[in-house]
Amino acid sequence: MNLKELQEKGGFVPQTTVQKSVSWVDVDEQGNETQHSGTVRVKKHSAGTIEQMWGSAERVKDPSFTATLISKSVFLGDEGEEKLTYQQAYDLLPALAEAMVSAIDEVNPLKKRTVDKAKN
Repeated sequence: MNLKELQEKGGFVPQTTVQKSVSWVDVDEQGNETQHSGTVRVKKHSAGTIEQMWGSAERVKDPSFTATLISKSVFLGDEGEEKLTYQQAYDLLPALAEAMVSAIDEVNPLKKRTVDKAKN
């Protein structure tokens, strides 16, 4: 295989985002549940970007890989023009953060493939 063939086969990550639906449940102080949903845009990541996030200086300073992952992966607005800061991602409701991480995993399924290969 040569570089041209690699490019033609989609071997490089496009600089686009993928629209994903997220839903989560919020529980108020009286125990009442409210179902929420919305659409976000998720960035596809290259192998280098994922590796950089795992070993980033931010992770050393603050161990919330989830906040780093969300702030670098999830975009809001009709065209994905709004980006969450690290602190905003850190402050998300746990159920919403989990829904966003699930959407990120769907777009960037490296973990699933690695786990599936280990099982076989």
